[in-house]
Amino acid sequence: MAARELTVCITAITRPAVLALTLRSFARRCFRYYDSLRIIANVDPLGSDTASRDDVVRLLNTYDSRGQARVNTPETGGFARAVRWVWNEVDAPYFLHLEDDWFLNRPINVDRVSRMLLGGEADILRLYLRRYSPSPSTGEFSLNPFFMTSAAAHDLASRMNDQADPEKQIRGLFFGGAANLPRIAFHGQAGDPADVIDIGTLWRKSHNLRKSYIAADDGSGSLSVWQKTTATSLRSRLSDLSYAARFNLSMLRYRMRLLGN
Repeated sequence: MAARELTVCITAITRPAVLALTLRSFARRCFRYYDSLRIIANVDPLGSDTASRDDVVRLLNTYDSRGQARVNTPETGGFARAVRWVWNEVDAPYFLHLEDDWFLNRPINVDRVSRMLLGGEADILRLYLRRYSPSPSTGEFSLNPFFMTSAAAHDLASRMNDQADPEKQIRGLFFGGAANLPRIAFHGQAGDPADVIDIGTLWRKSHNLRKSYIAADDGSGSLSVWQKTTATSLRSRLSDLSYAARFNLSMLRYRMRLLGN
């Protein structure tokens, strides 16, 4: 069999502990089945007060087979800009799209991934975050982890702008009946367990990050952004401590799962 290289596109913020667990889970259950790995990442200036983007870049470099991940560190963050940048950097036939806060729950059938994407059966192969029962809708697009052909990514990036939520923009194309949209399939089958688990929600809550919506500059709708807030009451401070404790416990639990299988 010819050597296979996997390109991984990652959108991240400054939370290396969360990213480390994400990468460890994918290394254990996906990356190991490829001969080499190329990392393309955008790291926005938002996140932990005790870590830097340099910490994130060093971590990414340890997983890139060349030891030199392709990383964009913009002065101003923006989710749509991040997604468009990493997708436009891809020159491989297909790639894995990741955000920095997903735990891979079970092994990936990489032969099926290659067969479906390179054989023309699908343009996007999603990893699902719930049990496959009943089978999910094939028309449902999400930025949860997925494999995608570079041709589909470049086309979608060209249809998007930087001023609105990227997931909503792409879903709008599907709901609006736009022409020549990518075909979506799923990695699993009915009855399979979830492929991926969200590990970022407790981290966001423990670090006072809240989602808010601002008007897009071009008037096309609202753009979701993460903003840091300050706990002003005893109750809110206690709530933050509770989320921090739950987050630390969840991280320990996931690390133990990686040791166990």
